[in-house]
Amino acid sequence: SFPYQYFVHRTSLPPSFAMANLSPEQFDALFQAFPFQGYISETEHRGITLPQLGRIIDYATEHCGDWRDTNKYSRTFDQPLSMNILNLYHLNSWAILPSTQEADCAFVELFTKERQTPRWFVSHWWGEVIADFVACVQKHSEIRCLPDESPYWVCAYANRQHALGQELTADPRATSFFKAMQLAEGVLLVLDDKMDSSGPSTPFTRIWCAFELSMVLDLTASADDDSPMLLDIGHRPSGASRVELLSDGITPWDKKQPRWSTDVRHKSKREQSFPIDIVKVALHLQLERASASMEDDVVHILNCLASRPLESRPTLDQHENYDRTNARLRAVLAVAVWRQALERKLIDSLKLPECLAADRWRTQLRLDLTDCQEVDNQSVTILAQSLPRHLVNLYLDFTNCNNIGDAGFEALADHMPGTLQQLYLACRSVPLLSDEGIKALARRLPQSLRDAHFDLLICNQITDEGLSALCSSIPPTMQLLVLRLAGIHDLTDQTLANISHNMPSSLQTFKLDLSGCDKIGDPGLASLANGLPACLQHLSLWLVGCLEVSDAGVAAIAKNLPDDLQELTLSLKFCEKVSDLSVAMIAKHLPKSLKEMDLNFNCCAVSDEKVALTEKLEAMKNWTPTVRHDIKTPVPARPSAPAQAPAHVEGTERAKRHIKAQFQAADRAGDGRLSSNELKICLEKLRFSRAECRSVFDKVDSNHDGAISCEELSAWVFKSENKKALDRLLGL
Repeated sequence: SFPYQYFVHRTSLPPSFAMANLSPEQFDALFQAFPFQGYISETEHRGITLPQLGRIIDYATEHCGDWRDTNKYSRTFDQPLSMNILNLYHLNSWAILPSTQEADCAFVELFTKERQTPRWFVSHWWGEVIADFVACVQKHSEIRCLPDESPYWVCAYANRQHALGQELTADPRATSFFKAMQLAEGVLLVLDDKMDSSGPSTPFTRIWCAFELSMVLDLTASADDDSPMLLDIGHRPSGASRVELLSDGITPWDKKQPRWSTDVRHKSKREQSFPIDIVKVALHLQLERASASMEDDVVHILNCLASRPLESRPTLDQHENYDRTNARLRAVLAVAVWRQALERKLIDSLKLPECLAADRWRTQLRLDLTDCQEVDNQSVTILAQSLPRHLVNLYLDFTNCNNIGDAGFEALADHMPGTLQQLYLACRSVPLLSDEGIKALARRLPQSLRDAHFDLLICNQITDEGLSALCSSIPPTMQLLVLRLAGIHDLTDQTLANISHNMPSSLQTFKLDLSGCDKIGDPGLASLANGLPACLQHLSLWLVGCLEVSDAGVAAIAKNLPDDLQELTLSLKFCEKVSDLSVAMIAKHLPKSLKEMDLNFNCCAVSDEKVALTEKLEAMKNWTPTVRHDIKTPVPARPSAPAQAPAHVEGTERAKRHIKAQFQAADRAGDGRLSSNELKICLEKLRFSRAECRSVFDKVDSNHDGAISCEELSAWVFKSENKKALDRLLGL
């Protein structure tokens, strides 16, 4: 077991980094194994590769039996070392310091003189067993499908240990650590196991590791949506050969597995044995109590996080930035283990909902629960109640979750953050979802949405009625809309008419999948064509197996393609009534602005010659087809008139939703309570005059607790004394 309890719990004295007393024979062996190669000027480019790590393991395996523990504070002081306990403190004394002293170089510079820019940054504790550390890196490289020569940045090997004063600055954000992290795709966090005098998960108690993880949050927030900073977690249990790895999202390894199952199912199976207990420490993380080998590191990092002068002493015991960073890190770990905890019924005992809800600074949440049969109405309700209130981007995937019904989606709708701008909701093959669940979502769909993706494939209890409600709730400022409705057999042309009738004029990207919806025909396509916005730039329609679609419906789409369209995808595979005439109509009406095209007329009544023509955009643009003019234009389907609640009921519900939305917008602290100034801002947004906003705080604060809840505000607004303002609100 690792004996460095002294270093974990006592930071008033630094640990001994003294070089061991090597014999001449040991020096010779060291220099032969690791001859100096040359200098690499910038520390952040001194990554180390797996083959190079393998050389370290090989050397340590051969020689560590001749090494002894040189730390007088260690429980195994002066005892022989072995690969079962050998850690970086030991390796530093017996290999790194002796081999780099003469050239005053980094250990990596004994392997190469060329830059090795890191693909991944490794955050870890020097006290874990080196063999376990390297095994975690090997497993990570395998799961991420990285070439062997992909560098990992490891501080012990990248920094020049004889000149740490030059490598490390007082400002943590100017150190080689931070610069290397900025170059990497992500961070691999290696967690140690529970041992006699340390662990588990010691990195969460170390100030440098906590700081590195906080920087992951900052770098993720500043990164593009397409290239977020990834966080993977590796762990090898004591005495085990298997390495457990939690990956941030689907990995290339998951995608390469046999196609009998989904990527997400492969990921879930790979991670199902990850020991959740190992992250319990993180769920109670308090970085202000973390330690370091050098007391100055604690001072500098805490002052950096608190935006204070770096040398300020003493450090603050409390600061809002500490609270924010703690809450954000706990939430990151809560989301990482949410699925595993759900499958093992540990959500409540680990207090994951509290961890997630406490991260009121979170703007994005992605949770993929595909194929998780433990997901039911209760678990969805718990998740919904935990959603941070200021989310901007929400991704939830419930594909093949057979135990969720309308009640779960109603709870999700009730707690949908009013600040959402991007929503991805996948409910493929959720058999219990019906129109009632869709209508609940529609009633509370945030009007702030700009991008929405609804995947309802093979949800066969959904009909035109539910889709009509959803379409009618689409915000008028929507810019991207994806509706995947394939396999819903009861959908008719009326659904297309409702989509067309409610199509936002601002829409730039529209994707609609109706494959297998065999009641869809030409009237529906004609109606859809009439509603395509003039500013639309990306249009995708999948109508595979829609047997009632003919040349007339395709012609209606072709004639109404927007002039500024940039991309067109149209799949009419197995549409037997579609012929060469459809290809001709599309060619005739192709917008000049079109840059990308993907047409699929396989298994239609289209000749091989015309199918080949559709494979090349330039060929379609250069073709001048002869088109007969006797194509009968189908009569567009008409949108349904959705069942209306009595006017006063609908107006009241709409007003309550508007009150809730404005309350959340004014609640800057995100704690569900408004101050006096926040109340005034909220009331002005609710069309109360400035005169009406004055001196009302005590009236609204019905329980006299000094703050206003949403329920208090709503109750006060609907009082008879506010009739004029209420009438204005009901008129919204």
